[in-house]
Amino acid sequence: MIQVGPSTRSAQFTIIALHSFCMASAAQITAMGIPIFVLRNWGSDLLSSVSLSIPSLFYIAFTLLFGKISGKIGRRMSMLISLVGNLAIFSCFFSLVLLGPVTGTAWMFPLVLACRGGEGIAQSMFWPNLEARISDIAALRSANEQDRCSLTG
Repeated sequence: MIQVGPSTRSAQFTIIALHSFCMASAAQITAMGIPIFVLRNWGSDLLSSVSLSIPSLFYIAFTLLFGKISGKIGRRMSMLISLVGNLAIFSCFFSLVLLGPVTGTAWMFPLVLACRGGEGIAQSMFWPNLEARISDIAALRSANEQDRCSLTG
């Protein structure tokens, strides 16, 4: 059995909380901003709604696949890969927003859709693993408390 002290558990939960806060914040900023960006540059409600819904489609499609993959490579590694993927995708989003006025936007829509799909894929690797990791840490805490109770009577 793995022994986890109180400071280790606290540090693990702090890392998880910071990681999930950053992921959720960046996802919400892009979820609000990208459809407005698409609407302003292409003037189509349909394209705007497609750019809004693409991450959900990819999230649904890839969650089970990445659950199996994370079982093989580990939850920490899956979360790290997701973090790096999201960082790359959000950097691409902000680059598109900055390049739009300079280069024109006619060529950008396929790249916006690809980034939104990549965001859905990265999120499908992150959120299920986060929930499972929190459950693992809580189970370790519960097991350690039960061991202490059995020792002290």
